[in-house]
Amino acid sequence: MFVQNFEKDCLEGKFCIGLWKETTGKMRNCIYVGKITEVNQQDETFTCRPYKCSKDVWSKECAGPNAKWHSPSGFSKETHHSVIYYFKGLTKQGKLPKRAISAVEDRVISWHEEE
Repeated sequence: MFVQNFEKDCLEGKFCIGLWKETTGKMRNCIYVGKITEVNQQDETFTCRPYKCSKDVWSKECAGPNAKWHSPSGFSKETHHSVIYYFKGLTKQGKLPKRAISAVEDRVISWHEEE
């Protein structure tokens, strides 16, 4: 679990970067980025529009300064506990802000490694 203030930080219109974990197979970790569209304070869940990454989301490059996030599609219901960091928005180039990158780097994430 990551330490974020759900009530204060999880707001409609803000973005989040979080960690998805596979529950079957190789149990890999990947990053997701989404724009929050709806918040359920009671359940500490939210709905977001997930963005696609120009890099492999199973690798640490997706959370780096060269990754671009674009083309939001569909909706995804997420839990507050999966969020690494909430932030105002992507840069004009569609990249993560430095603080979001730092928040991911501060976590010990087991990235998928090609075999």
